[in-house]
Amino acid sequence: MKPYSKPESGCTFGNCNYDLCDSSELFISFEPSSVQPGKSTIITLWIDENFNYQYNEDDFDLIVKSISAEPNCGDLEYLGEGQYLFTAPDTLTVDSLSVTINYENYSQHCAGLKDGKLFLFNATQTKEDCPDCFPYWRTLVHHYASAQLTIKWDSLYVEISPAEIFAGDTADVIIKKRLPDGTLTDFDSTQTFELATMEGCVLGNILVGDSLSNYFYNVQQPIKFVVADTVTTDSAIVLLRIGLVEQNKKKKNNEFIETSCFSGYFQSQLYQNAQAIIGNPLKIIFPTNNDTMWITEEPQMPVINCVARYNPLYLQTIKYEWKFVVWKKYQRRDVNGNAICERISRSEFQGLSYSPTNGVTVWNVPFMVDSGYFYFKAVQNKQSIHYPQPYYGCNGEVNYWYDENQEVFTGGEVFISLTAKDYQTGFVLAFLDSVPAGKILGKNPETEAIDAYANSNKLKAIRLIESKSFHFTDTGISQSYWWPYNEIGWPLYGPPNGYGLMQLDNSPAATERQLWNWKANVVGAKTKLEECYQNVYEYHASPNDFKANWTNAFQAYNQGTRKDLSYYKFVDGEWRVNKDRISNYGKIVYEKYIQLGGGN
Repeated sequence: MKPYSKPESGCTFGNCNYDLCDSSELFISFEPSSVQPGKSTIITLWIDENFNYQYNEDDFDLIVKSISAEPNCGDLEYLGEGQYLFTAPDTLTVDSLSVTINYENYSQHCAGLKDGKLFLFNATQTKEDCPDCFPYWRTLVHHYASAQLTIKWDSLYVEISPAEIFAGDTADVIIKKRLPDGTLTDFDSTQTFELATMEGCVLGNILVGDSLSNYFYNVQQPIKFVVADTVTTDSAIVLLRIGLVEQNKKKKNNEFIETSCFSGYFQSQLYQNAQAIIGNPLKIIFPTNNDTMWITEEPQMPVINCVARYNPLYLQTIKYEWKFVVWKKYQRRDVNGNAICERISRSEFQGLSYSPTNGVTVWNVPFMVDSGYFYFKAVQNKQSIHYPQPYYGCNGEVNYWYDENQEVFTGGEVFISLTAKDYQTGFVLAFLDSVPAGKILGKNPETEAIDAYANSNKLKAIRLIESKSFHFTDTGISQSYWWPYNEIGWPLYGPPNGYGLMQLDNSPAATERQLWNWKANVVGAKTKLEECYQNVYEYHASPNDFKANWTNAFQAYNQGTRKDLSYYKFVDGEWRVNKDRISNYGKIVYEKYIQLGGGN
């Protein structure tokens, strides 16, 4: 509740009588403080004249409000939270026009005393369409505000022409005087200016005479902007500030300004900003950041034909040097939901292409070990006694393709770096660095294809429990399994380090190839299950040997081969359930295996 001073007497508004009535002035600010024809300014309501406390009409139970412009011109639109947008008319028939913005509202409340002060609060009930405040006072509050806004043309007009320029280009910085009627005319040839690059200084320099710089003071036209010979981004913006140096006024320090390109005091009181788009003559046409390239159900890596174009026309052969990077940082967590170190994979494939004078080139990405440069870190979050690998542990890393199979399968976010050179001289014409170029994701195989390839009910039983036959996140599986990606096409993850159809986890961890190739994942699971069986196998000539050994093998697949974690123990001439076990995984999988018909 907001405190108010108690008024002297009551009043009537509409059909309601109010015990207390109050009238308070609000204050108006404009941003910008004046507006050109056809442009807009934001009107903000304030409680205090110093503009410290904003007034939000949405917090009040308004029964009437109005806002108007005198003379009646332009458009007013409510933005919310006590702010309005005023758009000036497109034309102006006088040098300038002063418009008065009038605002008022009426709100109704209940009022009571607390600690000797009057407090207002909104009524929760009504009686005959009036607020029911008994035993408190029914209160009416009137807010009003008025302020003047000037509509006029700025006397300084600046632009960079052309508005889009490329590496090595030179653009004109046009500075004109705008007359009160809106027409443009040239400044006197002796007029001088202040110039500064506010953003985009790495993209080029201001040129005055023979001098290149990002700041000039007291210089005359002509003024130009020269773009750097190479531009590394797809497109960027350069922002210049041009000020009018007033010859008979003393140089004055304004507010200190600090941007990525300018740090200091811009001296001119009258200034305008101008911007231009710096385009790169080198453009990647495919893939773009909106493209997804799919590993097929078979599976096969996607055939990716990268397409690029150099524009404008270049009359010599261009050599293109490509770097195609597939990168992913995999978040992980333990079985209790606590974050553990991330797994990182990065594969870079390089190659060359050429183009004649049309400037268009096509390059097929060679997903081969010999064409690749690789980096992998923390493939398994912990070191392993039984499978010691340099890429295990949170700090373990290697820079080679570590899978024994040389067939490359990888996926993730794609970035492309591309350099265009003159074929004869090697001169760099343009280059792009780490441009986002979409993703490589995977499609799930049909379950019939998985069954035919695995040809094992034992593996099928594990698969049905572990992944429900999904290798990648997909619409057919609950989104609770989509973490940490929250989209389809990523290797299905299960804490702490399980991936894919068979949830290959630790010792050994799933390789990069097993993350993205479901057949490799199945082969890895087959090898692991056979090792588990060999490690737990015990012969006792018991009729339950088969059941106990395979239950323990399934248990070891998920829990490890420690004897104290096994499901069964052979005690006093018979197989007994291990009371010290911490999981029933082996029993669940074995029962699923029997349901499937047993066998292989």
